Amino acid sequence: MKNAETFCTPGNLPCSGTDAEGLWRGKQEKAEAEAKAKAEAEAKAKAEAEEKAKLIFSEDGKTIIGVKDKDIESIVIPNGVTSIGHGAFSWCKKLTSVAIGNGVTSIGDRAFFGCRSLTDITIPDSVTSIGSDAFAWCEKLTSVAIGNGVTSIGDYAFGGCRSLTDITIPDSVTSIGESAFFDCEALTSVTIPSSVTSIGDYAFGRCFFLTSVAIGNGVTSIGDGAFADCWYLTRVAIPDSVTSIGSGAFRGCRSLTDITIPDSVTSIGSGAFDGCKSLTSVMIPSSVTSIGSGAFDGCEALTSVTIPSRFTDEDVKKWKVPDNCRIIRK
Repeated sequence: MKNAETFCTPGNLPCSGTDAEGLWRGKQEKAEAEAKAKAEAEAKAKAEAEEKAKLIFSEDGKTIIGVKDKDIESIVIPNGVTSIGHGAFSWCKKLTSVAIGNGVTSIGDRAFFGCRSLTDITIPDSVTSIGSDAFAWCEKLTSVAIGNGVTSIGDYAFGGCRSLTDITIPDSVTSIGESAFFDCEALTSVTIPSSVTSIGDYAFGRCFFLTSVAIGNGVTSIGDGAFADCWYLTRVAIPDSVTSIGSGAFRGCRSLTDITIPDSVTSIGSGAFDGCKSLTSVMIPSSVTSIGSGAFDGCEALTSVTIPSRFTDEDVKKWKVPDNCRIIRK
């Protein structure tokens, strides 16, 4: 007699309900699963091949250096790619979707410059650096998730991203470059982690609607114009780690009513609070040894300034403190 396994089928009624039928069905399910997995693998391979066909690679295939059609609308960075090169997707104005794989470690200068249809981006933990101008003038970009591996955000990296409302800077970041978020006019709040040691010149300049800033206690310097023309910023607490406030650092922050300057600060640059029309009082700690010219120019609501006794009336005049402001020496 033949083994049941070799002849039992669902239509062979005598075998119904036997172990042979279960064995047959198990084999069928396994075959179907294998066929499905094969089909999915083939589809994935085909999709990857199609994605690769859109791109131009370096000789070793690890860097994307360009695209074959600037009208590209979406892209998935294929496996094996470790870097997105200089200007690789610049001025791809129709690009709306980008999936960056976990193998990518660096995003080069101007990589997505002028991608005006790009709305959101997720930067994986594998990425350690975001180059200068990397996402500059991505005017429709509303949200950016920066991975926990990024240590530096380059100059003007997100400059001109005027629709950007949400940005999370992870604890891995140690430096924020010049004009990194310049002209991100829709940005409303930002938290700078303690891992950051310096805020570059004009890093958040012209972020008109920025209302809330939390500066981590690792920051030692606030660059020139770092928060210039943040019109709706009302108060800022500068941590004890900061030693210098750059020229024009808060210039044009016309809603700023309260600023806390810690004892760690030794220098305040020229025009640092120029045009802070709502600022009513300032206390300069004894640690400050230099204050640049025009530091309080245009601070028309200023009623009192407390300064170290070493500063003279001539110094106060140089700072352009309003005539009716009370000067308190300590």
